[in-house]
Amino acid sequence: MKHIGKNSLSGFIKILLMMCMAAAVIVVGTLPWVVNWYLNILGTDLSYARTILLIALYPCGILAFFVLNELRRIIGTLTDKNPFVIRNVKSLRRIGLMLVLMFLVFIFKIVTLNTLMTMICSFILMLASMFCFVLADVFNQAVIYKQDIDLTI
Repeated sequence: MKHIGKNSLSGFIKILLMMCMAAAVIVVGTLPWVVNWYLNILGTDLSYARTILLIALYPCGILAFFVLNELRRIIGTLTDKNPFVIRNVKSLRRIGLMLVLMFLVFIFKIVTLNTLMTMICSFILMLASMFCFVLADVFNQAVIYKQDIDLTI
């Protein structure tokens, strides 16, 4: 199976990301009902918990949608067989920034309504944001090398 180009793994991932974006829109749109359902399962009827969850999950859901969109754009360059472009560097930096913002929202949730999963997710968000910034620098170097090679031919 091909990994890049049309009708390849990257094409499949692009479709999968678009489906995830649609799911994110649906989940964010139904968030008050999902939070109520979740609190009913826990047997908790705290308006405080509902408010904190909505304050934390709305921005994270919106940011997750934009992260998925940036990933879709990056995968699109793989489908076009041209991944080392400055647009991908900018996309990776934007993803890193959005993950930092999500991390800050999770820190707010840790302070106000802490759970073990919140701490685990905040740690993962912190690591993922650092990874994106490092990967953006790696891609930037690859773009520079590619431009040098393109100029010598």
